[in-house]
Amino acid sequence: KFLETRLERKTEKLLPDEAKEVIGEEGIDALRSSYRIVSDVGKDVVRIAVAATSVESGAFLDPKADDDAERDQKILASQAATLLANELVDDGKPLPTGVQIDHDEGEVSMSPYRLCRYTDTREDTGDSREVFGAHTDTSFVTIVPVAEISGLEVYDEDAEKWYRPELRARAHWEAEQTSRGKDASLADDTTSDGKEIPWHCRYVAIMPGENLQLATRNEIPAAVHRVVAAKNGEPRLSSPVLLRGRPGTKFLSDRYLGGWLGNQLILDADGLTMEEIHDKNQPPSFQ
Repeated sequence: KFLETRLERKTEKLLPDEAKEVIGEEGIDALRSSYRIVSDVGKDVVRIAVAATSVESGAFLDPKADDDAERDQKILASQAATLLANELVDDGKPLPTGVQIDHDEGEVSMSPYRLCRYTDTREDTGDSREVFGAHTDTSFVTIVPVAEISGLEVYDEDAEKWYRPELRARAHWEAEQTSRGKDASLADDTTSDGKEIPWHCRYVAIMPGENLQLATRNEIPAAVHRVVAAKNGEPRLSSPVLLRGRPGTKFLSDRYLGGWLGNQLILDADGLTMEEIHDKNQPPSFQ
C-alpha cells in the first residue's frame, strides 16, 4: 500500500489533502520537517559525487594553466556541482529570483515523499518473497529512512548478491551500544534532552538513481533495489524520498559538468529538460 505525497512549491502545503486524514496535522508537520532535512542531505550527496567525478575526468582542467591548475579545476568543479544540485535537484522549493537559466518548474514538486506498507499474507509463498520487484529509480538519489522491520535489498554487482542496509544499520547500532557499555538489545535511543526515540530513526539509506548515473558519467550506477517481506511477518513501514529532477530546467553539460567530453550519454541528454530525461528513462509501456 502506498500514499504518495508532494509539496506545493510556494506554500509548502503537503498534497493530497487526504493525507491529513491518514496521519493527522502533527504527522503533516513531521513529514514537512523531515523532507527538508533529508532533501538537504541528498543534495549534498549529489553535489559531492558530481564534483568528484568531474575532477576525476579532468572536465575543468586547463592544460595550459600554471601550477595552480589542479586547485583551480577542483574549485570550478565544486562550483558547477553546486549549481547542478541547486538548480536541477527538485527539493520542493522554488528557484530563487534572478537564476540565470530558463525554467518552468511547475507549482508542485516532482520529488515524492512516499508512505509505504509492505506485507506478505499469501499462503503459497516460502519464508519470504519479493513484494516490490527489482528496479532503479529515475531520481538523483532515493533516501530511505531505515525501517524497524528490514526488507530493503540493494544488489551488489561485485559480490553478485543482495545487500540489506537496514540489517547493517542495526549491526552498527548494536556495536556502538556495546562499545559504550550499554545493552545492545535495546530498541530505543536517549537524546541529550532525555527523549527516547527508536534506534532506526538515526539512520538513512541513500541510493543513487538514474539521474546521478548520468551526472557522474556512469561512474556511479543507479542502484538496483527491491523489497522483500517475511511470510505473515510484521508489516514493513517505509517513507522514501525520491529526489527527482526539477521539471522545466535543462541539463546543460557545459554549465554543470564542464562539457560532454566524448560521453554519448551526456551528449544525448544535453539541452533536454529534466522532465524529458525522466520520460525517456521510463519503460515503453509507461511512455
